[in-house]
Parts: sequence; structure tokens; C-alpha cells
Amino acid sequence: MHELGHAHYGHVGVTGKQEALANRWAAHRLIDFEMVLEAAAAEQASVAVAASLGVLPSVLQTYLQTLTKAQLQRVRTAALRRVA
Repeated sequence: MHELGHAHYGHVGVTGKQEALANRWAAHRLIDFEMVLEAAAAEQASVAVAASLGVLPSVLQTYLQTLTKAQLQRVRTAALRRVA
């Protein structure tokens, strides 16, 4: 999916900025926000959340870094429901 991100943007060559952009593009095609909320409510560790989503932990991390503060708060709230 990462390589498709490069193709999507028409990248020629490789720069750090292009790698990050392709990573973000791929993460948003592999992960659905509502599925993150469900997984956060069911799984304790981020590695387990990534596994339940069928992605590598690094892909989940990239995805989470692109979320707004409000979206991150929703993920935290979902995780707290699991604990309660």
C-alpha cells in the first residue's frame, strides 16, 4: 500500500518527505477510524490493536499521528471504556 501511495502522488526518487507522505496515504487506506475505536475498546496494548486491524504497529502509529486532538480523545475514551 505504501508503494501505491508513491504512485498516487507521482513520486520520482525518494525523499524523507515523500516516504512520510506515502506512509500516511497508506495508513488511511488500511485503517478505518470506527474500527480503531472498536479495537481500542477491546484490546489493551497498541500492538494488539494493530493486530486486530490487520496492520503493523508502525502503520497504526502513523495513522494515529495524523488524527486531530478530538479524534485522539475519542480513541482514549474508547480505551478507557474497556478499563471501566
